[in-house]
Order: sequence, then C-alpha cells, then structure tokens
Amino acid sequence: MEIEQKNPMQPGKDNDIPSIEAGILSGDINSEVSNLMRLGEYLNNLKIVETNEEIVSDGVLDKLLTFLERNDHPDLVIESSAILVKLSSFSNLAMRIVERNGIKIFEKLINHSHKDIVQNAMLVLGNLFSLPTTQIHKIQDYGILGNVLEMLRLVPEERIQKAGIYLLSRVCQHQSSLNSNLVKDITTLMTSLIDFEKDPDILRSCLYGLKELTERMSKDSPNMLFDPNLHMVLIKLLHHKDPGIVSLTIRILGNLVSIGYFEDLSSLLAAEGFISRVLELANSPDKSVKRDALWLISNVVVEAENGIDAITSSDKTVKLIVSDSENPDPEIRSEERRVG
Repeated sequence: MEIEQKNPMQPGKDNDIPSIEAGILSGDINSEVSNLMRLGEYLNNLKIVETNEEIVSDGVLDKLLTFLERNDHPDLVIESSAILVKLSSFSNLAMRIVERNGIKIFEKLINHSHKDIVQNAMLVLGNLFSLPTTQIHKIQDYGILGNVLEMLRLVPEERIQKAGIYLLSRVCQHQSSLNSNLVKDITTLMTSLIDFEKDPDILRSCLYGLKELTERMSKDSPNMLFDPNLHMVLIKLLHHKDPGIVSLTIRILGNLVSIGYFEDLSSLLAAEGFISRVLELANSPDKSVKRDALWLISNVVVEAENGIDAITSSDKTVKLIVSDSENPDPEIRSEERRVG
C-alpha cells in the first residue's frame, strides 16, 4: 500500500494503528468512541493511493458495520459511518462492505433522524454503487431508491441534496438493472435540479447521472423516460463557465441525438443559439470541450436529414474547418473527419 502522510503525527501516538484497532475492538464504549475519532483523524491525514492491500483489518471493518446498528449510542453510528465514507471510496474495501451485507445496513440508515448519519449513508451507498454492474445485483430489490427520491423531494437541506444526488448519479451506471419507472423518476428529479446557478457539485452529479443513463440506452429506449424540455435546459448550460460541466452537457446532448430522443432533430437545430454555440465550443482551447463538441456535431450530421446544411450554413463552420485542418490531436482529428 502506498501511503503518504500529509501531516505526520508522533510515532506511537495518534497513528498507532494497532493501538487504535485494539481500542475499537475493546468493548468499552468510551474507548470505542475515542479510537473511532483517532482512526477518522488518521485517515483524513493520509493521502492513500488505491491498492489491493488492507487499510483496516477484517475485524475492525466488521466492528464498524456493527456500530451502525447501535442506536443506543448515536456517537458510534456517526463516527463509524463517517469513517466508512472514506473507506468505501476504495473499490477493494467497497467490495468487502458489500460482501458483509453493507447495502442493507446503510439502506436502513437513509431514514435515520440524525442528518449526519443520513448524509454519510447516502455517500457510502454512492461509493458502493460505483462498483461494476456485475458486482451489484437487482438494485431495485434493495428498496433504497424510492426512499432517496422521496427524501430529496421533501428535504431541501443542501448537504442532503448533494449526497442523495451523488448516490443516484452512481446508480445510473447500472441502467440495465433499473425498471423504466425508476429511470423516469430519476431523470425527472435530475432535470428539475439542473439550473445554471445551482451548486456545482449538485449540478455536476445530475449531469453525470444523465450522461451515464443516456450512454447506456439505445433507440429502443422509450422517449417518455425524459422530460421533453430536457434539451432546452441543457442548451443553456453550454454557456456555463466550468469546462467540465460544459463537456458533460455536450455528451448528454450527443447521446440524446444518438438514442432518438428527438422525433425530429429540427427542434434541436432550430433552438436559439444552439448551432452557433456548439461551433464556438468546437473551437474551444479546452481539449475535452473541443473534442466533445466535434463529436456532437458529427452525431447531428449523421442523424439529421438537414444536419449538414444547418451546420455548414454558419460562417463559424469555415473557421472550424480552417483552424484545425492539421490538428495534432488524434481524437480531435478523428471527430473532424466524421464531420467532414
């Protein structure tokens, strides 16, 4: 395991892992709580590179999961759930948590009265659902998603919104495991939260979720799963100052074109400012934005009967073709050839 301490602690004191683990396993409530805090501080002061080696022992991991059910001592639940947020961000530990029925355990905490615990539960579940689809089976059988959707509708608190949308965005990676009603509920909620002025974390998670869903759909996917005005909401985001958000937006629009979201692409092509903005982005100095914009243009050209006419009618097209006729980037050249 490759570990680098950002703020080295005194040897034999706060970073004495055997001592910390012994305290957590001691059975004494005061020792358990104080050593959970020590472990949390220790993890926060480490820059840990993803490896297959153990960060905590199986015994400590089992104990942390047991603490989550200690309703008689909320401090144990708060501290252990916060530690598990950190640990579950590593795929090898996430799998160990799933193998120990961790999804069911954290599902119960979604409705906890303490908001710190609810937030931590959602973040851990988001990390667990980041695992490949083959390692997560029948998501809807867990019953989590209905609870999360309902909470996000009823609880406006920003940290709960952030954690809940993060969880849903990771669930979207498993689109094939979701029924159409769940997909529709998720896309409706995410579309309602897309706003130019929205907190960037919430906005980015919503867009990531929609990108993951649309990338995994085909032309056989029912269009009713999406708000009919989704593309108009997305077009506004093409002017966002964050290149990452712009790239996510472009990918969703391109995916919608590919899966047949538009019965007639003329509604997209006629949207005010769409073509001129996409052509501007195709000349962006940001490599990812440029590549994705060219990819979107190529999708429009392929899918729309009048796509090539709509694109080439803009004087910005000439600038696009001339400015990058000898671009050294192979991905950009590839997309340019598709447009050409």
